[in-house]
Amino acid sequence: MVVLRDGYLQFEIKNVSTAFDFDYEYISDPPYLADIGDTRVSMKGFGLLSNISTIYHDDHDVYFNMSGLDLGLNKFKIHMEGVSDFSLVLSKLLNDLVWLISAKVQAAIDYALHDKLVPLLNQLIDSIPTVIPIGGGDLHLDLAYSDQPSCKENGHLSLPLYFAIESEAYPFSYPSVMQEYVPEGDS
Repeated sequence: MVVLRDGYLQFEIKNVSTAFDFDYEYISDPPYLADIGDTRVSMKGFGLLSNISTIYHDDHDVYFNMSGLDLGLNKFKIHMEGVSDFSLVLSKLLNDLVWLISAKVQAAIDYALHDKLVPLLNQLIDSIPTVIPIGGGDLHLDLAYSDQPSCKENGHLSLPLYFAIESEAYPFSYPSVMQEYVPEGDS
């Protein structure tokens, strides 16, 4: 669910539950450990809450800022049903490891949100190409923001996107610096 607030978006996912079933087999070399069986990985009550705002720069780039990121999970379970009793030990070990890692990940996200995660997200977004070649000729598609994205609480979200098909031989400037066209001979 996305809620529009004044100047930012509130992005929330609530109570996501999923389960995956698959078969497994493993054997060590030398064959001290071996098993074959079925596994069920289930997750109940996953949640995510984040506030996202944008910063627009004159170079037509938009950067995202997160003011918070909360993750939650009510239940995560890995159940391995195999021929060997080692599958029970492995199930318990994996479950405990997942809970330990998830607690550390939440603490790390809270600590490193602005120092590490937000710059990483902006770097990923910045890696999306803004100039996309069309065919094998001199044409390309130019993508950019023409202004600051904005939103109003319980209103609308405005994403002022600019795109144009341009020629390398006859380049075109952004609309904010485009001059009015005057045909030759007219003054």
